[in-house]
Amino acid sequence: MRGWVSPRDFWDMAPGEVWWVIEAHEPRQPLGGAESMGELYRMLKENQAKERVGKEVRDGA
Repeated sequence: MRGWVSPRDFWDMAPGEVWWVIEAHEPRQPLGGAESMGELYRMLKENQAKERVGKEVRDGA
């Protein structure tokens, strides 16, 4: 935690606050690329198709 907060501030922190500081300094995960966006789109379309079929069955179509 060297350089993130002063020693005095560190000892005054609650345990949860220490974790907030640590998490704030972790490397960020890169956002999903085209592959993950394609996977999300595919899952969305599959779910929409299942909902459409379920609605047709419930409505007696």
